[in-house]
Amino acid sequence: MQSQRSTIRHSAIIAMAAMSMTFISAAQADGIKPGQWETSVKTNMANMPKISPEQAAQMKQMGIELPTADKPMTVQQCITPEQAKLDKPFTPQEDKDCKVNNYKHVGNKVSGDIVCTGDMKAAGKFAMTTYGDSAYKATSSIKGTSKQVGVVDQTFEITGKWLKANCDPNTLTAPASAD
Repeated sequence: MQSQRSTIRHSAIIAMAAMSMTFISAAQADGIKPGQWETSVKTNMANMPKISPEQAAQMKQMGIELPTADKPMTVQQCITPEQAKLDKPFTPQEDKDCKVNNYKHVGNKVSGDIVCTGDMKAAGKFAMTTYGDSAYKATSSIKGTSKQVGVVDQTFEITGKWLKANCDPNTLTAPASAD
């Protein structure tokens, strides 16, 4: 049971990391509006562990709902004016072993490679297109191995839309860019 919890938690972190890397990359593409954004992620995980209805209910109580190909995970994040002007990608703070390489930003297109070298040894890519300053679509994929999960083979479809200029209290602020 503990191993399955670790696997589920690790899969959720992978999904959030991919979403965060892609989401912040949107901030660089022709400048987006600062404020509150809604981001949805559909995912396909080749070796997603099976969880019981009880475990799913327990995760939901903790505020965790893993995305699937049928049911996206949707979160809201606050992007500061400074973050909306960034010209480099970031690596989420909770995943210091993953880096973005070959970052490219041309017009309304953003792309890059993801390389993870810690407990998860994996490589992947992301690509995004922005639609004006208030929407984007992206894809991300990563393949490799993880001590917690074993084989990692995941793809993500991500959409984002700007909601409003002022963020609600307690809305998560996207992490700052890494150097």
